[in-house]
Formats: sequence, C-alpha cells, structure tokens
Amino acid sequence: MDVGLKNALDLLWAYEQAPPSGRGLAAVGALESRYRIQLPDDFRAYLLEAAPDKDWWHDQYYFVLWAPERIKSISDECGEPKPEEPLNPQIDNDRYLVFADFLDWCGYAYAICCSEGPDRGKVAMIGTRPHRLVAVSLASFFKLMTEDSMRLHSPGGDHYTDIT
Repeated sequence: MDVGLKNALDLLWAYEQAPPSGRGLAAVGALESRYRIQLPDDFRAYLLEAAPDKDWWHDQYYFVLWAPERIKSISDECGEPKPEEPLNPQIDNDRYLVFADFLDWCGYAYAICCSEGPDRGKVAMIGTRPHRLVAVSLASFFKLMTEDSMRLHSPGGDHYTDIT
C-alpha cells in the first residue's frame, strides 16, 4: 500500500478502525470484470488491504465506508439522470465507482474515477447536481475526511475552484 494512503488511513482510524473484509481480491476481480475497468492502484490496495468487512459508519466523522460487495457504478447506484438534471460531462457515471456516503446517503455519496483519462483516481461527490470532483486521490479524500473539510460537505456548491 502506498505510504500516502497508509498515512491517511492511519489518521482516519486513530479514533476507531474498521475490521478489514478479507474479501478484497474477489471484490477487485468482480468490479474489474463487471465494469470492464482497471481499478486505480490506490483503490485496488484499499480494497485488498483495508476495506471494511461490512458497511462501516465512522462515529466521529459520520461517513459510511462501504463493504466491497456494495461498491458499484454511479449508474447502478443512482440510475440514469433525468434529462432536466444538470450533468458534469467530466464525470462518466459508468466509470466512477461509489464507495462511501455521508450519514447513510443523507443527500450525497462519493465515487472514484476508474477511467484511463486525466481524472483517474480522483474522487467525486455525487447525489447533488451536477456531480463534482472533491479530491485528487483516495488518500486525499480520507485526509479531507479527518479534517472535516467543507470540500466534502457542500452539496449546494461551494467557493472552491480546485481540488486537493
């Protein structure tokens, strides 16, 4: 596992650690086969070594990290958008995998880009329209969680013009 991801997970789990699933290899194979994608290295490592055994609610930050079997594409999780809903053409609903939510889907969740393009490995906030990028990597996403960053809690839009 990458040092940055390990350090971010150590910060996240300083308060409470999720029991790892032990089913990561099967999950990686299933996701890559089902969606015909190759997972980003850090997300693959997370699934192999650290993803929780069952959906895990972090009592301090109120995020729910999903068990590997629950992870799916935005299209499979949310259905197809209605024609009148604003979309972000940068985010392909079939190439982003939803892996976490806030307060048990209290309006929004988070998906990682699994395309081969320039946004590979970036994390988007979904469930709000339009979807938008919030973190440059999985490690950054977990670090922002531990900082209770507003970058992860602004479904109505925010003043940030970059992602970290």
